[in-house]
Amino acid sequence: AVEYLSHPSGSMNPYFRNLSKVSQAIKAKKQNPILEENYLLETWFKASPDDYQPRFMHIDLSISGDKTAISMCKCVGFREYKKQESLEWVSIMMPIIEFELLARLGPRRDLGETEMSYTALLELIVNIDNLGFNLRSGLITFDRFQSHGPLNSLREWGFNVDTVSIDHTLHKSIVDYDSKNNIRREPTRKMPSAAYAAGRDAFYQDRVIIPNIPLHPDVPGMTWLEFEANCAQWDAEKQKVVKMSGTSDDLLQSVVGAIFNLENNKDILLDAPESFDAQSQKQEDDFYKERGRNLNQKRMSPEDDVLRRHQMDNEELDYIEDNFSAYSSYNGR
Repeated sequence: AVEYLSHPSGSMNPYFRNLSKVSQAIKAKKQNPILEENYLLETWFKASPDDYQPRFMHIDLSISGDKTAISMCKCVGFREYKKQESLEWVSIMMPIIEFELLARLGPRRDLGETEMSYTALLELIVNIDNLGFNLRSGLITFDRFQSHGPLNSLREWGFNVDTVSIDHTLHKSIVDYDSKNNIRREPTRKMPSAAYAAGRDAFYQDRVIIPNIPLHPDVPGMTWLEFEANCAQWDAEKQKVVKMSGTSDDLLQSVVGAIFNLENNKDILLDAPESFDAQSQKQEDDFYKERGRNLNQKRMSPEDDVLRRHQMDNEELDYIEDNFSAYSSYNGR
């Protein structure tokens, strides 16, 4: 039986009204590879040799008193939906999104740290890329707080990076090798909570897979992600999602930001080859030449296709109730 989480005291307009969808996405038997207390990765955490899918990250950097949240996801398949446009229904393909890593990181007390080490965070990202996870042809975004230094370092090392505000999302970042710094920005068309909307839709459509994550120390039986989703509120006056006073939203923002990044760059995932013949560099290069890929771009592993834009489906500014969906699961209609 599904257990529905109760809304916290003081909750006026919860954004995730169907919290069971968040709970169902968390798979207790799927192991999370990162040790939050020291940022170390489990020895089994390596990409398969034939796995070239781009990875997508969003990092919510810490302000005083909170944690730096990091998450990484990839596309593992697609589900077909029908979307109504004018007087007819059209088919769209939406990605099934698997998170391979997510964590809330703070100062490593055993090393005497009193603040988050951004150097250690950068080392973690590079280490993940070196383990075969294709971050360089995906996208890493940061919120705006203190992101200038880490963003510039990663850009110099050949990663596609940008800033995206989850609190007030004004643009989506599209990887485009013909644009400055390989990033093309497109407006969200007056949707300040576009990232949250993308994340909620993905959870509600059962398209998200989350590994097991730590429980909240003060809320029995509830993980940090469930807790933060439970405390996310819709502020009708500000037209944005806010956290309840005294709560956190670091991990939730990282997760919906990563989903937002992947969906905005999903078109290439539909037609990129599943693997490459390691002996045929020419075949790989020809694939990219057809799509305008800059073959001189620095890289550490074979890269997937140029990522292109994904239209946000909801142009409305007003709050959409949970029982509304722009999509219906494909039923042959």
